[in-house]
Amino acid sequence: MDEETYRTRKMMVLFSSIMILVTALLFAGFVLRLVHIPIRKLAKGTREVANLNLDYAIDFVSKDEMGELAGSFNQMTKQLKVANEANQEWALTLEKKVKEKSEELKKAQAHLLLVEKIASLGKLSAVVAHEINNPLSGILTYAKLSLKIIQNPTSLSREQTTL
Repeated sequence: MDEETYRTRKMMVLFSSIMILVTALLFAGFVLRLVHIPIRKLAKGTREVANLNLDYAIDFVSKDEMGELAGSFNQMTKQLKVANEANQEWALTLEKKVKEKSEELKKAQAHLLLVEKIASLGKLSAVVAHEINNPLSGILTYAKLSLKIIQNPTSLSREQTTL
């Protein structure tokens, strides 16, 4: 009887050990399938998005929390892609407008420079005309006086006496 009890106890320990090992392996398989693999896929997805690969989608379909998280992640990357494309389009539009305004400013500056040149030329012309006008006025005055003297020599003697 002792021997039978010892053998039964030994078999019980062996079967218990086998059951614990099988249960641990099944539990590890469930944890691996339900937790580890989905988390690894989510981590890979976050690395891809961090590298600006916004076309990446997590290919994990499940109806539990991990599947919901993967779906939310995929939706987030789609929205990020749309927002990124909108930002790029806005940046191109802004760059185009800046170029247009720069061209307008260059044209306005060229026009202003031309106006300043014309104004400077007008001032120079006025100064030159004034400088030429003064001696010409003197010459004209003396020419009129000389003509008067030539035409009426007697008036010169009267004018000299009055001076």
